[in-house]
Order: sequence, then structure tokens, then C-alpha cells
Amino acid sequence: MTRTYLSVSEKTDDRRHRSLYILHNGWEWFHTDTNQKEHIDELLKFFECEIELDKVSKGSPETGKITFYNVSKDIISRCSGGFWNMEQLQEMANGRRLKSFIGYSNGSLTTCYAAFDDNNNTVEILRPNPNAKEVYCTLPIDAHIAYIKNHWTI
Repeated sequence: MTRTYLSVSEKTDDRRHRSLYILHNGWEWFHTDTNQKEHIDELLKFFECEIELDKVSKGSPETGKITFYNVSKDIISRCSGGFWNMEQLQEMANGRRLKSFIGYSNGSLTTCYAAFDDNNNTVEILRPNPNAKEVYCTLPIDAHIAYIKNHWTI
């Protein structure tokens, strides 16, 4: 299982830490990044996650100090092809509690779902298949741009 963690740098650098806040999905990949603490706070609240200090790294001259936090739940985002309809979403949820949010699917913002597995301390992100017009309803470009300026995205 991958470990979800948060890194916070003092400064940004295009090669080392492109945003102040990065929510990582294991060692190599990340779920989201932002320069606004409010966005990370809102995201952690939505996913019902707490953070705990793990370690502080001296970083580099470009990034300054980087602080790492363990996230209390693993956030899982599989490349599964997405769900085609609401019935398939329920099947994929497999009895887990669902919460909807605006998130990315195929590069566009649309309604996605978080499936909470409280027994295993995980949250799986379920995204619609971009070919499924019944469930893949994207925001118009003006609304998309406005949304990403004012909200967290994943």
C-alpha cells in the first residue's frame, strides 16, 4: 500500500518542490499541490484526515526547509477507467460511504466521489469515465478557471 503524506516547503522551485504544499501518493507521485494553506486545510477536512509531523529536512537553497507530515488516511486514486453510470459507481463503492466533490477526470473538472473505508483507514477517489456522458459533465472553461483559483482540486 502506498503511503499518503504532505510536504511543505519554505519556498518553491520548479525542479524540486513546485508548490509550497504537495499531497503525495507514495514516493514518486502526488495527488495535488497548491501554494495556499487554506486549500490543503479544506482538502484534509473533506477527506477527514489529520496530519502528524514526521520529519524536517534541510531541503535545498532553492526550497529552504521542507517539513513532512504523515496523513492519517491513505488516499487512493487508481487508473481504473472510471465509472460509466451511477449503478456502477455504487458497485465500485462496495458499501463504502460516498461523498461527492469537484475533481479532475481526464483533465477536466467534473463530479467525482470519495469512497471512505473507515475499517482500513483509506479513501478511494472514484472518477467518471470521460466517455460516459451520463456522469461525465464537465464545468465550462470559465467556471473551471474560477474554481481552481478558489478551491482545492485532486
